[in-house]
Amino acid sequence: MLQGLVAVGSGQRKHGGLEIIRHDGKVIVVGGGIMGLCAAWALRRVGWEVALYEQGPLPNPLASSFDHHRLIRYTYGAMTGYARMVREAYAAWDRLWADLGQRHYHETGTLAAARDDDD
Repeated sequence: MLQGLVAVGSGQRKHGGLEIIRHDGKVIVVGGGIMGLCAAWALRRVGWEVALYEQGPLPNPLASSFDHHRLIRYTYGAMTGYARMVREAYAAWDRLWADLGQRHYHETGTLAAARDDDD
């Protein structure tokens, strides 16, 4: 899936978040779910050698995000924090597709209907 995924990472705390710095060290990521895979991918992109360990195959059919049904949208009602992250999320997906050499997303459009502004 991610060729050369033998990268490890380092980071430093800054403003309550983790700032990943370019490095040539090694890191082990335990868990190949969405969070582990994203962490491994981000570390690999900045030069770490990553070893990823998962209890089963990748993708793992027992994982909570295993199926092929995902939705990304701009409309989140009153949850404006999510809406503010969508543009950045689309850019991250585009970087992933470029790294994989294959796009795994099919844009279909979205129709949202609600009675109230916060629905």
